Amino acid sequence: QHRFIFITMSCISFIFALILLVLNLSVNYSARQQGFNILYQYEQRMQSHPKTPLNQQPPSIKDADFPRVNKPDNHWFNDMRISYVIYDSDGNITEISAGGNPDMTEETLTTMAENALSKTRNTGSQSGYLYLLSSDTSGISIYFLDYSPEKDMSMRLFRLCLLVGLAGIIFILILVIFLSRWVIMPVHLAFDRQKQFVADASHELKTPLTIITANAEVLQSSLPGNKWLGNILEQSGRMKKLINNLLDLARLDSNSQNQNFTNFDLSRTVKNVCLSFESLAYEYRKTLLIEVEPALTLHGNETTIKQLVTILL
Repeated sequence: QHRFIFITMSCISFIFALILLVLNLSVNYSARQQGFNILYQYEQRMQSHPKTPLNQQPPSIKDADFPRVNKPDNHWFNDMRISYVIYDSDGNITEISAGGNPDMTEETLTTMAENALSKTRNTGSQSGYLYLLSSDTSGISIYFLDYSPEKDMSMRLFRLCLLVGLAGIIFILILVIFLSRWVIMPVHLAFDRQKQFVADASHELKTPLTIITANAEVLQSSLPGNKWLGNILEQSGRMKKLINNLLDLARLDSNSQNQNFTNFDLSRTVKNVCLSFESLAYEYRKTLLIEVEPALTLHGNETTIKQLVTILL
């Protein structure tokens, strides 16, 4: 049962982790692609906007200035998150803007632009910002997008999926525990019946084997040197060893076995077992005296009591 639960929950947990990983990667990829699309749109709008000297305030970008670009409802919010640095063909900064980010300084923006210039790719990320590098004959433009809203959205989605998945795994674990008991019930019953059969067969075979051995020994005393009696005693000895091994196995298997206790007539049970030994006592020229108080009742397992009386006799 424990193995069934462990294997089932391991498979379910692996599938859940795989789904969570794929979902997280796809959301992050989609968010990054959306961020780069915002940068590409902003770059197109800036290309049609005249460059202004560094010591002049750039004119505001209005939607009416760029009628060819489709602008979403959150266009103003996206522009507030964008910072840029523009270089001329000689590598001098001609325009720099931190956008609406109060935490962004010109020094930090210049350092980030220099790091972006040292990269071999035109797109990438650094310090929580996505960047887009665009170059033409007039110079180089580098645009930065504050990526924190997308990252926060991805993290919130990841936490939500993780909590829902853990709750689902706990529910499935409870369901698997109950299901495992139902699944292994036939196997459990089969093993219990097998152990009970081994124990009962071993005890039941021991009594006739003891009688056969005793009768053969009595005959051997009357017919010494008879090879047939010798073969009977030899095979009986081998059979006794096998039965003892079965008994040992039965004892090991039935350590935790629950006994079926009922009320039964102890007097009748003991008398019946004793009567089966009358012939053995007669062969050994001994007197078997049976004195059992009648109508004794015991709450226990009748089969094991029979086995116990047989062993003692």
